[in-house]
Amino acid sequence: MLQYPLYEFIAPVPMCWETNTLAAALDIFVKEQSDRLVIVNSQQRPIGVLYSAQLLPQFLAADANNNLLNLQQPLSQVDKSLIEAIQTIPAAANLEKFSLVLKHQESQQQSNLDWALVDSDGKYLGILNTLRLLTFCLLYTSDAADEEDS
Repeated sequence: MLQYPLYEFIAPVPMCWETNTLAAALDIFVKEQSDRLVIVNSQQRPIGVLYSAQLLPQFLAADANNNLLNLQQPLSQVDKSLIEAIQTIPAAANLEKFSLVLKHQESQQQSNLDWALVDSDGKYLGILNTLRLLTFCLLYTSDAADEEDS
């Protein structure tokens, strides 16, 4: 099981260039029906995740004060608290390598919700589908337990 490659657990999450405007990001949220966007730099390397839920307070506060958000502002210039940093891991890495990443993260008291899977050049491919990975682990351990009982 530990040699299984992570690219088997990839989830296509839309990306947006850091030079795109907030308006363009909102269009992508709507068109892709996604609750998050991976923000990439000019080399297509992930630099963070923009969650739609983090934009809600900004819109509600702007509306309550009769102020409008600057939708023409590039994502690289929006409030840094809106874009969460994201860890990257090679899509070709296996579950054993990922378990080491998790142990290191735990020792550093970090808690990432998402991990970007990247190719050998560091370019964004997708997000690790943790639900699918958890399901796989449960099925694998259940099958292994059944074999031991036999």
